Amino acid sequence: EDPEIKAKVFEKFNKLCPERTIFTTNTSLLMPSKFAAATGRPEKLIALHFHDVRTTNIVDVMPHPGTDPTVTALVRDFAVSIGQIAIMLHRENNGYVFNAMLSSICTAALTLVTTGVASIEDVDRAWMGVMRMPIGPFGMMDQMGLKTVWHVNDYWARNTQDIPANQMQANADFLKQYVEKGELGAKTKKGFYTYPNPEYAKAEFLSGMAEK
Repeated sequence: EDPEIKAKVFEKFNKLCPERTIFTTNTSLLMPSKFAAATGRPEKLIALHFHDVRTTNIVDVMPHPGTDPTVTALVRDFAVSIGQIAIMLHRENNGYVFNAMLSSICTAALTLVTTGVASIEDVDRAWMGVMRMPIGPFGMMDQMGLKTVWHVNDYWARNTQDIPANQMQANADFLKQYVEKGELGAKTKKGFYTYPNPEYAKAEFLSGMAEK
């Protein structure tokens, strides 16, 4: 995601749309305040972030500091009217709510592998076995798309101080190997696992027998 491109798009829409039009952004990474001024109507800009609509009806509603409270209420009501469960953020936050939690899990999983602590499969086994889940962090990243996951990690490697930048870059470089080979996850039939029948979906995966 590129804030400059988003700003240019909103600048064009500002010239085309009536003054009453509310602008929303589905950005997964950027804060609305980064390009609010470019919209020409910052008080009418808000993030309305959908997740995978095929499997969930959760949507994040996130205003920036300059968003008009009446706009926030209107967008919340709109989300509810189309059958969504609106998660209301009180302030801007990278990754909203769910993605912020998921990002931490994926970062930890990548770090465990890139630092040589455990294999991709054993990281997923640990998560699946303890949490009684049908999929682990690497399986989830395959579903999200490894190009997207790589972009996010590469961005934060250059823009965060919360995690050592060299480790974030190592994680991004690890993901880039898959992207360069065109192995982007489930949508290309190959990523950390091979689809449509990934190893983690096999009954024997948790025991480790699937690899033998």
